[in-house]
Amino acid sequence: WAESTTEHHSPAMETVN
Repeated sequence: WAESTTEHHSPAMETVN
């Protein structure tokens, strides 16, 4: 994902994105 995944998804998914 191009945008900040941390604010859109869970911290755990931050690495998975």
